[in-house]
Amino acid sequence: MDQVEEIITDLLDKKYLFTGFVQGKAEWESATLIKVYQRLLSVHSEGFDYEEEAAQPAQHQQHICKCLRLLGIGHLAPRSQDLVDKSRALRIISALDDKISAKYKSHIAARRIRVILKKEQKNKTHKPKPRPVTDTVKEDLSQDDVCPVVPLPKPCVAQQNPVPEKTKPEAIQINKSQSKACASKPAPPPALPPASPKDLIPSGEIVY
Repeated sequence: MDQVEEIITDLLDKKYLFTGFVQGKAEWESATLIKVYQRLLSVHSEGFDYEEEAAQPAQHQQHICKCLRLLGIGHLAPRSQDLVDKSRALRIISALDDKISAKYKSHIAARRIRVILKKEQKNKTHKPKPRPVTDTVKEDLSQDDVCPVVPLPKPCVAQQNPVPEKTKPEAIQINKSQSKACASKPAPPPALPPASPKDLIPSGEIVY
């Protein structure tokens, strides 16, 4: 196993430009193994590319298992958990390298590896950076502190026509003169009672 591990480590370092593998380590990181599988699959065929960087690791592992079945080596990892096992990983990497070597010549494979590396770096640089948690909390607090501005209703001002100050004394004088005129007028004579029929007959006439 140590000799196979040494061959695979040297293969990943020199041919596929991976430097994160340490020979003799009990386990390799699962995220690094998934990255190795995906790079080798992308070198073999563009149809095996996986662009969904924000997907869950379980979904990515299912994608890799499906690609291995399409290449006829799905028996090496029948379950998703088998991809992160080191003993199985050595055989999977060796089998993928055999598939690539059978499909491309060495210089074409090297060219495709450089293309895949550029694509990975481009996706990494264009990946949006998450906002710090502190900035989000500050923004939420600032929004909570601001009280909503409620416009006050405009007061209804009644339109009044004030009487000019000059006309007030004149109005008082007119009211006084009118009261005096009413007082100076003589009282009307009392109404006479209606005349009887006898009063309407001239004197000296005999009524039968």
